[in-house]
Amino acid sequence: MIKEACVETYEECLSAVKNGADQLEVCSHMELDGLTPDKNLIKKLITASDVPIKVMIRSRGGNFTYTRQEISEMVKTIRWFKSFPYQVLCLAL
Repeated sequence: MIKEACVETYEECLSAVKNGADQLEVCSHMELDGLTPDKNLIKKLITASDVPIKVMIRSRGGNFTYTRQEISEMVKTIRWFKSFPYQVLCLAL
């Protein structure tokens, strides 16, 4: 069984790993059902842990019907995160 922790902050990430998380799903604004986290947070986490990281790719709260511009921006964000080391995976919604 893989234990995944959904976290928003650096401190939450470290705590989750310390408490046995096998992988992390990192997002921001969980009150909006999760948005793309800050890129600097992901950079920091990669150097702090070797646990696989899933990054939420979602540009805004609300419905899941996106404009072409929003999709284009999310694709750019995915490409940026995909340039990171192997442990970073992307989740697009």
